[in-house]
Amino acid sequence: PSILIPQPFALNSYPNPFNAETTIRYSLMESGEVNLSIVDLNGREVQQLVEKKTQGAGHHQISWRAQSESGNAVPAGIYFVRLQQNDQTNTHKILLLK
Repeated sequence: PSILIPQPFALNSYPNPFNAETTIRYSLMESGEVNLSIVDLNGREVQQLVEKKTQGAGHHQISWRAQSESGNAVPAGIYFVRLQQNDQTNTHKILLLK
């Protein structure tokens, strides 16, 4: 029989720093509604990557192509990936180089 081991509530990206695109990987300890967004240094949301989507426990990944919600390229700089599930939030700093 296989045993499911809970995964930590984790968040990272590769490559970082990046140019044009980065892959965001995250792990969830339990199933539930997830929000994953890119936020600028001023705390403004740049793009919502996952919005109120129910996802299962385990590993997940999504790519970000350094674009705003409207599809425009964003300037080089520091951004944050914000992962929210239930009452947990995890933030990861990413650096876009051009």
